[in-house]
Amino acid sequence: MRRRLSVLLGACVMAVAVAGCSSTTRARVARVGSTLTLNDGIGDTIRVTLLKFQDPATPASRRNAPPAGEYLAEVLIKVTGVSGTYQFVANTAVAVVGSDKQAYAAGSERLLGCTDFDSGELTVTPGHSVTGCVAVEIKKGVSAAKIEYDSGYIGSTGVWIP
Repeated sequence: MRRRLSVLLGACVMAVAVAGCSSTTRARVARVGSTLTLNDGIGDTIRVTLLKFQDPATPASRRNAPPAGEYLAEVLIKVTGVSGTYQFVANTAVAVVGSDKQAYAAGSERLLGCTDFDSGELTVTPGHSVTGCVAVEIKKGVSAAKIEYDSGYIGSTGVWIP
């Protein structure tokens, strides 16, 4: 009886652990202009607002032109701290999923009229916000299907539909 109880308890603990992990990685979906509350999976909570999505975007100079065969899209986001001290790299967190189902990552280009994060890095504490721009390199002929913000390696993901 004791062995059965410990096996049953172990199975329950595993089920709770799996359910807890899967719930932290579920994506939340919104429209451009909306705010989503996300967590990084290690105790920090943020609110992310996709302020603007411009497709295509204009490079700040010729030096900031995209690689051959690609164009740039602008993702302007505001990140506000809710709890903990959230630190991440915006250029790693932001991706655009194209009509070809491929995820396109941020490049190092600067965009005209759009302020980049501090070398892509962002840090927020409760009640404080940072706003910045991420330039995403997308293959020519592909249109944006959705914009994603991944809040951390084991955290939640926000999804906006353009």
